[in-house]
Amino acid sequence: MKLNFNTIKNFFRYDIRWKLIKIGHHLGIKLYPDYLFNSGVKSLYSKILFNLIFSEKSKKRKKELLDELQLILSNNNKKINFLISSPSSGGNYVRHLLSSHFEIFYKIGNGIPKFNNMTNKFMFSATPILSGDIFNFIELERNKLNFKFFSKEDFYKKKIILSRFPYPSSNITLHPNLYKKDIIKPLILFRDPLDWITSRYAKKEGKNFIDTNLIDNELFYYQISDYTKYVSFWLDYTNDKKKDEYLLINFETLITDEKKSFLNILKFFNYEILSENIIDKILEVNSKEFAIKDLGVKFLGTRFTNQERRNKIKLKIKEHSLKDARFKKLIDLANKLKMNINIS
Repeated sequence: MKLNFNTIKNFFRYDIRWKLIKIGHHLGIKLYPDYLFNSGVKSLYSKILFNLIFSEKSKKRKKELLDELQLILSNNNKKINFLISSPSSGGNYVRHLLSSHFEIFYKIGNGIPKFNNMTNKFMFSATPILSGDIFNFIELERNKLNFKFFSKEDFYKKKIILSRFPYPSSNITLHPNLYKKDIIKPLILFRDPLDWITSRYAKKEGKNFIDTNLIDNELFYYQISDYTKYVSFWLDYTNDKKKDEYLLINFETLITDEKKSFLNILKFFNYEILSENIIDKILEVNSKEFAIKDLGVKFLGTRFTNQERRNKIKLKIKEHSLKDARFKKLIDLANKLKMNINIS
């Protein structure tokens, strides 16, 4: 067979499946079999084939992630929008609102989050939200950035970096190490300590602590310690900054005056203020009531806590916590942080 440059060039564009078929055709053997054996000597070739295909696909994903990393780190001397939130403080809610806005503004989708009961995740066609640390940025399941609907320049301006810093994850404090601390422009979310510890305790209780009539002191103090670090850090940060250099919102305002909060967030991030009807729609489709109704079957996610159970836990936690010196210190820090709230 006569080979030329174009033939060779086209060959390398094929995926491994077609390469094996082409080579096998010229050798007179089937390198891409009709059936894969799961046992015996022939199963060895099945494993080889699996590794070849997996290697090719993982290399492709690796290149996509490297290209995206190069894009988001370009011009890294400008202020970068950050969404900072401790767990159970409204971070998911704000992330979903912004993703709905992004979908609708760029005409990618209708802005309605799709819940997957199997994975306990809400999904969007596209989102401007990215992780701020390298470990969480390398997410194999996330769709690659598609610049069919928006330009690279637009995405760079619209991207919002998600971080919980300095709240630890699995006893590790993950710094947003893809960015320098002096270039962040943060939206900071926090929550009243009693409501916060109630929400966290409700999520954790029962996994390792079965007796719900008592308080799991280890869990209680573990959560207080982590949240104290978070509140203390952002109290110092907001004390040292001008009011227009950050946006600080507490959870209570976020859920009781959601429209005002959302509009303030859009302005802070320099996002377009869409029509009132669309803003109202975004708020509606991201509500708890809509999520459960839209799913049409029993909601098995962990985002929404059973209210009756939560109220019982709150009574138990309140009686215990208000006697505790460490919790009183946390309340004092949170009250000082509230003084720096700058939502207009």
